[in-house]
Amino acid sequence: MFVHAGWLHLLGNMLFLLVFGNNVEDRFRKIPYLIFYLASGYVAAYGFAFVYPGSIEPLVGASGAIAGVLGAYLALYPKARVWSLVPFLFFIPLKIPAWLVLGLWFVLQWAYAVGGLGGGGAVAYVAHVFGFLFGLLVGLVVRASSSQPSVSA
Repeated sequence: MFVHAGWLHLLGNMLFLLVFGNNVEDRFRKIPYLIFYLASGYVAAYGFAFVYPGSIEPLVGASGAIAGVLGAYLALYPKARVWSLVPFLFFIPLKIPAWLVLGLWFVLQWAYAVGGLGGGGAVAYVAHVFGFLFGLLVGLVVRASSSQPSVSA
């Protein structure tokens, strides 16, 4: 999670973390967020190892952990709108529902992971899928537990 394949890899991961991570951290608080982030990375890595037990390729990058943050964001803020660059002749900045942006991102990762969209090079799409699903589940639990009305004596 702390090694990247280059500056572009690192900057891409940090962009997603900047856009989505701060809101999730605010909801979780600092230490629980750190634990969640690390757990997302481990789930992503071990999910990849489960699917590809014979792989000898090194797994580098924080993408699986950041995918967990994206899943948690989707669960916690399904009605939020985020700025996105939509390619139509050139890039148009639009505010799009987060569920659409993250939903399409997940579908794309899933399609690459199962081989539906051809290659993918050296990207561990399966790790993204496992990280995202873990984050989504944790986010749903946090959302359910924080929306419970408090009982006063």
